[in-house]
Amino acid sequence: MTASESSPLHSLGIYSTALRRRNMQCLSTLVDLALALVTGSDPLGPVFTHCSQLRFLTLLVGEEYTGDVAATLRAHSDALPLLTAFRLSDPYMDKASAEGVASFLRKKALLERLEMSHHWESTCSSENIAPVLDILPDLPRLRILGWELSGHSRTDPNLTPDNLLNLSARIPRQLTALSLWVTARSPTTVTEEDWIQFFRDLRACRFIHILTHHGFLGTRTLQAALLDHPPPVSELVGFNEDIAWVERDRETGGVGYSEPWSLSKVYNRTVEEFGCEEWEWLLRPIDMRLMDPHL
Repeated sequence: MTASESSPLHSLGIYSTALRRRNMQCLSTLVDLALALVTGSDPLGPVFTHCSQLRFLTLLVGEEYTGDVAATLRAHSDALPLLTAFRLSDPYMDKASAEGVASFLRKKALLERLEMSHHWESTCSSENIAPVLDILPDLPRLRILGWELSGHSRTDPNLTPDNLLNLSARIPRQLTALSLWVTARSPTTVTEEDWIQFFRDLRACRFIHILTHHGFLGTRTLQAALLDHPPPVSELVGFNEDIAWVERDRETGGVGYSEPWSLSKVYNRTVEEFGCEEWEWLLRPIDMRLMDPHL
């Protein structure tokens, strides 16, 4: 794919290996870039020096990639001032890596969407990802969040009430959509009341989706809390493969739901079905997680 003066390139999905063969100058008009970092240590730096117009950036780090993504992000923390959406999937996320990511994100005053995952089988934990969590309140325009809720630490893979409280305390109050991937191992000490309070505090959240790892034994408790006590102004609620519109009784305040979306609709969802492009963007990573029970 090439760009010319008459047809500038605005959106691109590409493997990092292709960056070696591409004239980076032709990518200077990009607004949306999805980059899969697959093998070796292909240089990532040129993206930040040549693609200054980027609004949307997705970085998918493969298990065989040996480059230091966090160091690159830290080195280019002043780059991409127009960035409004950032998605990062990195199976090697440790605390040092999270600090590099936080350094990059901290200066993104226009950032509205953030989606982070590090995969349950990695060495990452809620403890390690804390540097990114801590800066969420400093992102004034953040409204859309995708977050992996993993175990407390490497030695304690359980999900604790403190993990939930820490997340709740740092989620911006203006958040309108939240996707949680619960990858903590069992058992869990989080009660149904803990979850109810967490959802109650999401006062501006109109869309919430939760996906649980197959090894999480708190699934039933979490599902009951969400369906019986969704966020106060929620309009659309999803739990694993079930997605339905919220129906509220204005007189009693009771909560009900529409017929769940068909599996076909869940897996082939469109912006039109959501009625909101931001919500469709937020759920893009869930397909692989839904289809592979080991993720």
